[in-house]
Amino acid sequence: LAAAFKRVHPVEGVITPTYPLDFVEYYKKGQDALVAGDNPAATAALTKSLAALGNRPPWPELLWAIGTSLMNQKNPRGIEYWDQALALDSLTFGAHKDLYPFELVAGNDAKAAIHRSFVQRLAPWYLGRLDSLAMQMVERKRQATGQ
Repeated sequence: LAAAFKRVHPVEGVITPTYPLDFVEYYKKGQDALVAGDNPAATAALTKSLAALGNRPPWPELLWAIGTSLMNQKNPRGIEYWDQALALDSLTFGAHKDLYPFELVAGNDAKAAIHRSFVQRLAPWYLGRLDSLAMQMVERKRQATGQ
């Protein structure tokens, strides 16, 4: 493994961060909070991370994470963040993974099919599990609404 990290050329000049350090710090805090299930703290930290980018374009994975923390709080604005992530990078797996069952439950079969096809291309090994989860969500909605 050491060979994989072997320096090929000497480092010259001053090493400067590609992203602002506040972006990295708030992003890490947001991810930690998201994993811990503290969605309000995740939303706050991730939103600060987004603001720390200034005029730089947002990072699609950051937008997906903000959307996820909002949706975990049943805030539909999360969908806007997922859509923004996909507008920046149509291969943002997390957004497709989350929008597929959401659109299916909402009855938007055509949109659900688009997101499912991306999941199939990006992570075919995950599709069986996601299909099962999506069908469970649809069934729960049917039972809750009596349809």
